[in-house]
Parts: sequence; C-alpha cells; structure tokens
Amino acid sequence: MLELCTAIAERKDRVHIRGIIYKENGIFVKTAARPYIENLDEIPHPARQMLNFESYLVPPGIIRGHWSERSTTIMTSRGCPFQCIWCGSQCTFGRKVRYRSVDNVIEEIELLIRDHKINAIWIVDDTFTLSKKRVSEFCDKIFAKNIKIVWGCQAHIKTADLEMFKLMKKAGCIQLDFGVESGSDKVLQELKKDSNSMLIEKAFQIARHADLRTAATFMFGSPGEKEKDVELTFKLAKKIRPDFVSSFFITPYPGTEFMTMVEKNNWEFPLNRHEIGLKKKPALKIYFNEEQLLDIRKRFQKEFAFQNFAGVILSPKFFFKATILALSYPMGLLAGVKKFFKTKVIDDFFFEFLIYYTKQKQLVKKSI
Repeated sequence: MLELCTAIAERKDRVHIRGIIYKENGIFVKTAARPYIENLDEIPHPARQMLNFESYLVPPGIIRGHWSERSTTIMTSRGCPFQCIWCGSQCTFGRKVRYRSVDNVIEEIELLIRDHKINAIWIVDDTFTLSKKRVSEFCDKIFAKNIKIVWGCQAHIKTADLEMFKLMKKAGCIQLDFGVESGSDKVLQELKKDSNSMLIEKAFQIARHADLRTAATFMFGSPGEKEKDVELTFKLAKKIRPDFVSSFFITPYPGTEFMTMVEKNNWEFPLNRHEIGLKKKPALKIYFNEEQLLDIRKRFQKEFAFQNFAGVILSPKFFFKATILALSYPMGLLAGVKKFFKTKVIDDFFFEFLIYYTKQKQLVKKSI
C-alpha cells in the first residue's frame, strides 16, 4: 500500500509494484505476485487504538455459548497446508504455514488485557493446532505469566491429540471448532478434506475426554452429494454430539479449485451473487435444486436446535443476561422473527438479532 500510494503521489508507473491489479486505458493489469512475509514478528500488533475499538467489544462476545463482556480476535499464523477445494485461505495466505513467535503472541494478549480489559479471545488461524510443540509452548507461557483469559480456536480433525487438548483446556481454552463438512466419506474425498467419518468420530471423542466444548460446521450442496450422503451427514452429526452445530451452503470463491470446477462443468452460478452464499441461499445447483437445499439445511438446523441452545437455556447467568439484552432491543427481536419466518431456522433468528443489536451498539458508541 505504501508503494502504491507513493507511486500515485509521484505520478510514477505502477507496473513494478508486485501484488496489485489496476486498470489502465480500459485494460486490467495484473503485476507479478508479491512474496509472502516470512517473519511475521516483523509485523506490528494491530493498531486497535486507531479504531473505535470499543464498538467491537459487545456482549455476548465471540465464543459461542460463553458470555463475555469484552472479547476480540487474534491471528497467530498465516497459511494452511490442507487442500480443501472451496477454501479461499490459500488465495490470501498460501499453503506454506508461517508462525508468529509465541512470545510475540503472548505480548499481544497481554496488551489486550492491559489496554482494553479483554477477557476472552478467539484465535482465527485456519488451524491453531497444527504444531503440538508450538501449542505446548503457548500454554506453558500462559502458565508462566499467570495470564487469566478464556479462548477458543479452530482445529483440524487430523490434529486431535488428547495430551495437547488437555493442556489447552488447562491454559484457558474452552472451545474447539472443527470443519466436519459432511458425514459421507465420498463427499469428503471430493472436497479434498483430508479426513473421514472414522477420524471425525475419534476427534470429537478426544475433545470430550479433554472436557472441551466443540462446534461443528457442515456444508450442503457439495460435488458428488446425493440423498444418501445427506443422510450420512445427519447420522454422523448425531453420533459425534457437538455442543454447537452450524450448516452452510457450499460457495465458490475466486481463485479456488472449486471455482475452477464450477467454470469447467458449467454449473449454474447466479449473477446476483450478493444474495447467495453460506447461510443466505445456495450458490449452485449441482445435484439438488435451491428448494431442496433450503429444506435440507432447515431440517438439519431444526434437528440440532435444542442442542445448539441448551447451554444458554441451562445457564441461569447466560439466560438472564440474554433475556435482558433481547428485551432492550425490541426491533432486533422483530428482525429476528422476520428472518425466522423466512427461513424457518431458529439459529437465523438469533443471528439476525445479534446483527441488529451489534449495529445499534456501534451507532450509540460512535455518537458518544
């Protein structure tokens, strides 16, 4: 960005700036790829003081099912070695994993606690649990510095390890998110997920033995997925018993292998793309049509509705605070009800309310 701004200010040619795309005389120009930053410790901590950061610190917080007054995210690595065909991470950060040093990460956490009174963090790395040695070092530093904070992260099925998970739990980790995607080994192979139903079952068993809550995400509409595969997904989701379940529609993103497949197979992909994707509407009709996919997701979320909100309902503290919050924003409740009647998915009611509430909180804080 500095190179680009300098070139514009000095009216110099931009073609030598690596890693940009611009339009010149009606033609798009794509320059050479920019090399990745290898030493992530060279990057300063996010300048949160330059934002209206307080606007982002709104309860119930980032970790699902855990009430936090002040929570935020951190990123401790870049890159993901897995080959999942739909994931856009490799387009941004590549396959090679680069890590910030543990000391650098701990320093940022201490700054968050000291300067912003943060009491919960979500680690947004594609897979925080890739290196057992690094995770152990991270936990040891948490103990050594007596840092009191709860946290959660994403883990890949193949990284499940009881010793590591127990250490993470002791160091304040309360939840792991796993991308399960499907209960069909055939579909998982099509997605290049590098997992199978047996490994998935084992990973969730290990997490339970470590007393860690789990969240599982699933996708519908994947290549090769048919009725039998959908039923296998329902069956596996019941068997692994995650604490939270979310489902999405597979969505192609530019630069991914999946997008190449879409173009090669001429799968129907609508032009009004702002209306489709993830939880909105199915992006593609590979085998199932839109109505069928909407019904599949509705049935799936309904199946796990109580499971998703049991922790909230059974926690008096969380339930009381959530009730007060809901009553304070009646228009948010109305927005949630409208969304629910549109999708018939109870999760969408809560997410729609949270979107409205968060926006209102930010507007109020900006006006102060």
